[in-house]
Amino acid sequence: MIFAGKKKNRRLNGPYNPGRNLAGPVRNFAPGSGKAYGYKNGLGPAGSGGRNSSIKSKSGRKLRHLFRALPALLAVIVLAAVFRQAGGWQAGLDMLSGLDYFRLAEVKISGCNFTNRSEIRRTLGVDHKTSLFDIDADDLAEKIKEKSWVYSARVKKRWPDALLVSIEEHTPEALIVFGEQDHTRMYYLSASGQPFAEAGEDDDLDLPVITGIKSAAELEASHEVKKALLTLLKQVRRNSPYLPRQNVSELHVIDKQRLVMYLVDYPFPIYLGIDRIKGQYKNLLTLLGVLYKKHGKGVKIDDVGSICMNCYERRVSVLLAR
Repeated sequence: MIFAGKKKNRRLNGPYNPGRNLAGPVRNFAPGSGKAYGYKNGLGPAGSGGRNSSIKSKSGRKLRHLFRALPALLAVIVLAAVFRQAGGWQAGLDMLSGLDYFRLAEVKISGCNFTNRSEIRRTLGVDHKTSLFDIDADDLAEKIKEKSWVYSARVKKRWPDALLVSIEEHTPEALIVFGEQDHTRMYYLSASGQPFAEAGEDDDLDLPVITGIKSAAELEASHEVKKALLTLLKQVRRNSPYLPRQNVSELHVIDKQRLVMYLVDYPFPIYLGIDRIKGQYKNLLTLLGVLYKKHGKGVKIDDVGSICMNCYERRVSVLLAR
Protein backbone atom coordinates (compact mmCIF):
# COMPACT_ATOMS: atom_id res chain seq x y z
CA MET A 1 0.00 0.00 0.00
CA ILE A 2 1.36 3.43 -0.94
CA PHE A 3 0.55 6.53 1.04
CA ALA A 4 0.63 9.84 -0.64
CA GLY A 5 2.34 12.66 1.07
CA LYS A 6 5.65 13.63 2.45
CA LYS A 7 8.06 10.96 3.74
CA LYS A 8 8.97 11.18 7.37
CA ASN A 9 12.34 10.20 8.78
CA ARG A 10 12.10 7.51 11.51
CA ARG A 11 14.52 7.46 14.43
CA LEU A 12 14.78 4.33 16.49
CA ASN A 13 17.57 4.35 19.08
CA GLY A 14 19.73 6.65 16.94
CA PRO A 15 19.91 8.06 13.40
CA TYR A 16 18.04 6.34 10.61
CA ASN A 17 20.18 3.72 8.83
CA PRO A 18 18.97 2.49 5.43
CA GLY A 19 20.78 -0.84 5.95
CA ARG A 20 19.06 -1.44 9.27
CA ASN A 21 16.07 -3.71 9.62
CA LEU A 22 13.70 -1.71 11.78
CA ALA A 23 11.50 -4.71 12.44
CA GLY A 24 14.21 -6.91 14.00
CA PRO A 25 17.92 -7.57 14.56
CA VAL A 26 20.48 -6.70 11.86
CA ARG A 27 22.46 -9.36 9.96
CA ASN A 28 24.98 -8.23 7.30
CA PHE A 29 27.31 -10.13 4.97
CA ALA A 30 30.99 -9.50 4.40
CA PRO A 31 31.57 -9.01 0.67
CA GLY A 32 33.24 -11.98 -1.02
CA SER A 33 33.25 -14.19 2.08
CA GLY A 34 29.63 -15.24 2.22
CA LYS A 35 29.88 -15.15 6.04
CA ALA A 36 27.37 -13.36 8.16
CA TYR A 37 28.19 -11.12 11.08
CA GLY A 38 26.23 -8.91 13.43
CA TYR A 39 23.23 -9.69 15.62
CA LYS A 40 20.83 -12.58 15.27
CA ASN A 41 17.92 -13.59 17.53
CA GLY A 42 19.12 -11.28 20.27
CA LEU A 43 22.10 -13.49 21.10
CA GLY A 44 24.64 -10.68 20.96
CA PRO A 45 27.49 -9.71 18.62
CA ALA A 46 29.38 -12.18 16.47
CA GLY A 47 31.91 -14.19 18.40
CA SER A 48 29.76 -14.23 21.59
CA GLY A 49 26.35 -15.37 20.35
CA GLY A 50 24.85 -17.63 17.75
CA ARG A 51 24.01 -21.28 17.82
CA ASN A 52 27.55 -22.56 18.41
CA SER A 53 27.93 -20.25 21.39
CA SER A 54 24.63 -21.46 22.81
CA ILE A 55 25.69 -25.12 22.48
CA LYS A 56 29.01 -24.38 24.18
CA SER A 57 27.24 -22.59 27.00
CA LYS A 58 24.91 -25.55 27.64
CA SER A 59 27.83 -27.97 27.57
CA GLY A 60 29.72 -25.80 30.06
CA ARG A 61 26.76 -25.76 32.43
CA LYS A 62 26.46 -29.54 32.32
CA LEU A 63 30.16 -29.92 33.13
CA ARG A 64 29.90 -27.49 36.05
CA HIS A 65 26.90 -29.40 37.48
CA LEU A 66 28.85 -32.64 37.11
CA PHE A 67 31.88 -31.26 38.96
CA ARG A 68 29.65 -29.94 41.74
CA ALA A 69 28.04 -33.34 42.15
CA LEU A 70 31.37 -35.19 42.33
CA PRO A 71 31.99 -34.61 46.10
CA ALA A 72 28.53 -35.95 46.96
CA LEU A 73 29.05 -38.93 44.63
CA LEU A 74 32.41 -39.68 46.19
CA ALA A 75 30.90 -39.38 49.67
CA VAL A 76 28.20 -41.92 48.80
CA ILE A 77 30.85 -44.32 47.48
CA VAL A 78 32.97 -43.89 50.62
CA LEU A 79 29.97 -44.37 52.92
CA ALA A 80 28.93 -47.49 51.10
CA ALA A 81 32.44 -48.88 51.46
CA VAL A 82 32.56 -47.97 55.18
CA PHE A 83 29.19 -49.60 55.94
CA ARG A 84 30.19 -52.74 54.05
CA GLN A 85 33.50 -52.92 55.89
CA ALA A 86 31.87 -52.26 59.26
CA GLY A 87 29.23 -54.88 58.69
CA GLY A 88 26.01 -52.85 58.85
CA TRP A 89 24.32 -49.46 59.00
CA GLN A 90 24.67 -48.80 62.75
CA ALA A 91 28.22 -50.08 62.84
CA GLY A 92 29.04 -47.80 59.92
CA LEU A 93 27.58 -44.77 61.70
CA ASP A 94 29.56 -45.61 64.83
CA MET A 95 32.72 -45.79 62.77
CA LEU A 96 32.01 -42.40 61.12
CA SER A 97 31.17 -40.70 64.41
CA GLY A 98 34.60 -41.66 65.68
CA LEU A 99 36.39 -39.85 62.88
CA ASP A 100 38.01 -36.48 63.69
CA TYR A 101 36.71 -35.14 60.36
CA PHE A 102 33.21 -34.93 61.84
CA ARG A 103 34.22 -33.44 65.22
CA LEU A 104 32.53 -30.12 66.00
CA ALA A 105 34.76 -27.20 64.98
CA GLU A 106 32.27 -24.29 64.98
CA VAL A 107 29.02 -23.30 66.73
CA LYS A 108 27.38 -20.21 65.22
CA ILE A 109 24.52 -18.56 67.20
CA SER A 110 22.39 -15.78 65.72
CA GLY A 111 19.38 -13.76 66.91
CA CYS A 112 20.50 -13.12 70.50
CA ASN A 113 19.63 -9.61 71.69
CA PHE A 114 18.50 -10.28 75.26
CA THR A 115 19.50 -13.93 75.51
CA ASN A 116 23.01 -14.68 76.73
CA ARG A 117 25.05 -16.54 74.08
CA SER A 118 27.14 -18.31 76.72
CA GLU A 119 23.95 -19.61 78.30
CA ILE A 120 22.84 -21.00 74.93
CA ARG A 121 26.21 -22.73 74.49
CA ARG A 122 25.88 -24.32 77.92
CA THR A 123 22.37 -25.49 77.00
CA LEU A 124 23.69 -27.13 73.83
CA GLY A 125 26.12 -29.20 75.91
CA VAL A 126 28.53 -29.81 73.03
CA ASP A 127 32.26 -29.25 72.63
CA HIS A 128 35.08 -29.87 70.17
CA LYS A 129 35.01 -33.61 70.96
CA THR A 130 31.36 -33.99 69.93
CA SER A 131 30.70 -35.65 66.60
CA LEU A 132 28.04 -34.17 64.35
CA PHE A 133 26.59 -37.69 64.03
CA ASP A 134 25.85 -37.73 67.79
CA ILE A 135 23.83 -34.48 67.79
CA ASP A 136 20.03 -34.47 67.78
CA ALA A 137 19.24 -31.03 66.32
CA ASP A 138 15.50 -31.11 67.12
CA ASP A 139 16.14 -32.07 70.74
CA LEU A 140 18.61 -29.19 71.17
CA ALA A 141 16.11 -26.73 69.66
CA GLU A 142 13.47 -27.80 72.22
CA LYS A 143 15.93 -27.26 75.07
CA ILE A 144 16.78 -23.76 73.83
CA LYS A 145 13.09 -22.82 73.60
CA GLU A 146 12.83 -23.35 77.37
CA LYS A 147 14.87 -20.19 77.91
CA SER A 148 12.77 -17.22 79.03
CA TRP A 149 13.44 -14.79 76.15
CA VAL A 150 13.41 -17.43 73.39
CA TYR A 151 10.21 -17.56 71.32
CA SER A 152 11.47 -20.10 68.76
CA ALA A 153 14.76 -21.82 67.97
CA ARG A 154 16.22 -23.78 65.09
CA VAL A 155 19.35 -25.93 65.14
CA LYS A 156 20.88 -27.05 61.85
CA LYS A 157 23.92 -29.19 61.10
CA ARG A 158 26.37 -27.94 58.50
CA TRP A 159 28.48 -30.86 57.47
CA PRO A 160 31.10 -31.91 58.21
CA ASP A 161 31.86 -29.96 61.42
CA ALA A 162 29.57 -26.98 62.17
CA LEU A 163 26.36 -26.31 64.08
CA LEU A 164 24.10 -23.35 63.23
CA VAL A 165 21.68 -22.04 65.88
CA SER A 166 19.12 -19.36 64.99
CA ILE A 167 16.89 -17.80 67.66
CA GLU A 168 13.79 -15.63 67.53
CA GLU A 169 13.12 -13.76 70.77
CA HIS A 170 9.93 -12.50 72.37
CA THR A 171 9.06 -8.84 71.74
CA PRO A 172 8.07 -7.17 75.04
CA GLU A 173 4.77 -5.31 74.79
CA ALA A 174 4.43 -4.19 78.41
CA LEU A 175 5.46 -4.93 81.99
CA ILE A 176 3.05 -6.66 84.36
CA VAL A 177 3.22 -6.68 88.16
CA PHE A 178 2.08 -9.81 90.01
CA GLY A 179 1.53 -10.06 93.77
CA GLU A 180 0.23 -7.74 96.46
CA GLN A 181 1.69 -4.86 98.47
CA ASP A 182 5.37 -5.51 99.27
CA HIS A 183 5.43 -8.99 97.72
CA THR A 184 5.42 -8.12 94.04
CA ARG A 185 7.41 -9.24 91.02
CA MET A 186 7.55 -7.60 87.60
CA TYR A 187 7.59 -9.54 84.32
CA TYR A 188 7.80 -8.75 80.63
CA LEU A 189 4.56 -9.40 78.75
CA SER A 190 4.55 -10.47 75.08
CA ALA A 191 2.09 -9.32 72.40
CA SER A 192 0.21 -12.62 72.88
CA GLY A 193 -0.24 -11.91 76.59
CA GLN A 194 2.41 -14.32 77.86
CA PRO A 195 4.61 -13.29 80.82
CA PHE A 196 7.97 -14.66 79.69
CA ALA A 197 10.82 -13.17 81.74
CA GLU A 198 11.26 -11.41 85.04
CA ALA A 199 12.40 -7.80 84.75
CA GLY A 200 15.72 -6.97 86.36
CA GLU A 201 16.65 -3.85 88.25
CA ASP A 202 19.05 -2.71 85.53
CA ASP A 203 16.63 -3.31 82.64
CA ASP A 204 15.34 -0.51 80.44
CA LEU A 205 11.74 -0.28 81.67
CA ASP A 206 10.33 2.26 79.20
CA LEU A 207 7.10 0.27 78.72
CA PRO A 208 3.51 0.58 80.00
CA VAL A 209 3.05 -1.16 83.36
CA ILE A 210 -0.02 -3.33 84.04
CA THR A 211 -1.17 -3.59 87.66
CA GLY A 212 -4.17 -4.98 89.52
CA ILE A 213 -3.64 -8.67 88.62
CA LYS A 214 -2.28 -10.95 91.33
CA SER A 215 -0.83 -13.81 89.28
CA ALA A 216 -0.33 -15.29 85.85
CA ALA A 217 -3.12 -17.77 86.62
CA GLU A 218 -5.54 -14.92 87.28
CA LEU A 219 -4.51 -13.24 84.01
CA GLU A 220 -5.28 -16.44 82.08
CA ALA A 221 -8.60 -16.88 83.84
CA SER A 222 -9.74 -13.31 83.10
CA HIS A 223 -10.21 -13.79 79.33
CA GLU A 224 -12.15 -10.57 78.64
CA VAL A 225 -9.80 -8.43 80.72
CA LYS A 226 -6.75 -9.94 79.01
CA LYS A 227 -8.29 -9.38 75.58
CA ALA A 228 -9.07 -5.74 76.44
CA LEU A 229 -5.52 -5.15 77.71
CA LEU A 230 -3.89 -6.63 74.61
CA THR A 231 -6.19 -4.65 72.29
CA LEU A 232 -5.39 -1.46 74.18
CA LEU A 233 -1.64 -2.14 74.06
CA LYS A 234 -1.88 -2.72 70.32
CA GLN A 235 -3.58 0.65 69.86
CA VAL A 236 -1.02 2.38 72.08
CA ARG A 237 1.78 0.90 69.96
CA ARG A 238 0.53 2.96 66.99
CA ASN A 239 2.18 6.00 68.65
CA SER A 240 -0.44 8.68 68.07
CA PRO A 241 0.97 12.22 68.35
CA TYR A 242 -1.68 12.89 71.02
CA LEU A 243 -0.83 9.77 73.00
CA PRO A 244 2.59 8.28 72.20
CA ARG A 245 3.50 4.96 73.71
CA GLN A 246 6.11 6.39 76.04
CA ASN A 247 3.47 8.69 77.57
CA VAL A 248 1.39 5.74 78.88
CA SER A 249 2.63 5.08 82.39
CA GLU A 250 0.21 2.51 83.85
CA LEU A 251 -2.83 0.41 83.01
CA HIS A 252 -4.59 -0.63 86.22
CA VAL A 253 -7.28 -3.32 86.31
CA ILE A 254 -10.01 -2.12 88.68
CA ASP A 255 -12.29 -5.15 88.23
CA LYS A 256 -13.63 -7.39 85.46
CA GLN A 257 -15.42 -4.47 83.82
CA ARG A 258 -13.15 -1.44 84.19
CA LEU A 259 -9.61 -0.28 83.54
CA VAL A 260 -7.87 2.97 84.31
CA MET A 261 -5.01 4.51 82.35
CA TYR A 262 -2.44 6.90 83.82
CA LEU A 263 -0.22 9.17 81.73
CA VAL A 264 3.35 10.28 82.36
CA ASP A 265 2.80 14.00 81.73
CA TYR A 266 -0.55 14.47 83.51
CA PRO A 267 -1.78 12.96 86.81
CA PHE A 268 -5.50 12.60 85.97
CA PRO A 269 -6.96 9.08 85.51
CA ILE A 270 -8.65 7.92 82.29
CA TYR A 271 -11.37 5.33 82.92
CA LEU A 272 -12.26 2.77 80.26
CA GLY A 273 -14.65 -0.17 80.07
CA ILE A 274 -13.38 -3.49 78.76
CA ASP A 275 -16.10 -3.56 76.08
CA ARG A 276 -15.53 -1.72 72.80
CA ILE A 277 -12.03 -0.79 73.95
CA LYS A 278 -10.84 0.04 70.43
CA GLY A 279 -13.65 2.56 69.89
CA GLN A 280 -13.06 4.11 73.31
CA TYR A 281 -9.38 4.59 72.56
CA LYS A 282 -10.20 6.23 69.22
CA ASN A 283 -12.57 8.65 70.97
CA LEU A 284 -9.91 9.34 73.59
CA LEU A 285 -7.41 10.38 70.91
CA THR A 286 -9.99 12.76 69.42
CA LEU A 287 -10.69 14.25 72.85
CA LEU A 288 -7.00 14.68 73.69
CA GLY A 289 -6.45 16.35 70.32
CA VAL A 290 -9.12 18.91 71.15
CA LEU A 291 -7.81 19.50 74.69
CA TYR A 292 -4.19 19.93 73.56
CA LYS A 293 -5.20 22.52 70.95
CA LYS A 294 -7.33 24.66 73.30
CA HIS A 295 -5.97 28.16 73.91
CA GLY A 296 -7.53 31.04 75.78
CA LYS A 297 -11.17 30.33 76.66
CA GLY A 298 -12.50 26.81 77.03
CA VAL A 299 -11.34 23.64 78.79
CA LYS A 300 -7.64 22.91 78.37
CA ILE A 301 -5.65 19.77 79.16
CA ASP A 302 -4.34 21.37 82.37
CA ASP A 303 -7.92 21.84 83.64
CA VAL A 304 -8.81 18.14 83.50
CA GLY A 305 -9.33 16.23 86.74
CA SER A 306 -10.40 12.90 85.19
CA ILE A 307 -11.78 11.43 81.98
CA CYS A 308 -14.36 8.64 81.75
CA MET A 309 -14.70 7.10 78.30
CA ASN A 310 -17.49 4.66 79.10
CA CYS A 311 -19.66 6.37 81.71
CA TYR A 312 -23.34 7.25 81.75
CA GLU A 313 -24.64 5.04 78.95
CA ARG A 314 -21.34 5.02 77.02
CA ARG A 315 -20.98 8.77 77.03
CA VAL A 316 -17.65 10.54 77.48
CA SER A 317 -17.34 12.53 80.68
CA VAL A 318 -14.61 15.04 81.53
CA LEU A 319 -14.40 16.22 85.13
CA LEU A 320 -12.47 19.39 85.83
CA ALA A 321 -9.85 19.72 88.51
CA ARG A 322 -10.57 22.09 91.37
